[in-house]
Amino acid sequence: MRWTPFLISATLVLLPPSSAQSQTAASAHFRIQTTSSADLKFLPRAFKALEKARKDLIALKLNPPGRVTVIVHPTLEHFQKTLDAPQYEAARANRKRSQIDTQRFVALEEHGGLEQTLRHELFHLAQPEGWPRWKAEGSAVRFSGERLTASPISGISEEKLEKLLGNPPSRDLLARAMATAARWVAEDHP
Repeated sequence: MRWTPFLISATLVLLPPSSAQSQTAASAHFRIQTTSSADLKFLPRAFKALEKARKDLIALKLNPPGRVTVIVHPTLEHFQKTLDAPQYEAARANRKRSQIDTQRFVALEEHGGLEQTLRHELFHLAQPEGWPRWKAEGSAVRFSGERLTASPISGISEEKLEKLLGNPPSRDLLARAMATAARWVAEDHP
């Protein structure tokens, strides 16, 4: 059995791998599991982003889970198959499991969004129950600091926006729906 060492805030954490190929690192509040050695170099940044986001959520009087597992899927295909996700989805939060599933950290970084993606998904784990999807997505976008370039959709009903956010037919429509949700949150939409 191989042990994976990882240094976090001057504390050495040694964890056995979850499977023969996976490597796991942990901090007080987060556990990250990956099967790619290329993703290991992003672990310090990922832990730093997650811990800062956790602190920021608490400052906003939100309640993030005490322990979150981040699963970094080995391939896009594995991510899609496991989550039944479209190719353009980068990550997904699972509130029941206190878990964030992501595409490879390398892929997130190539698109300039490692920290933003982790902040966005952690927000979903801490958001109040019962929020409409548009409010959850718009608030997560604002919290993560994502810079959206798509044009918001004018004159869309709340019902149609909810459907688009729940099952977007394309990357472009998802981007426009997210921009709309972020605008609605900024405008304190009723």
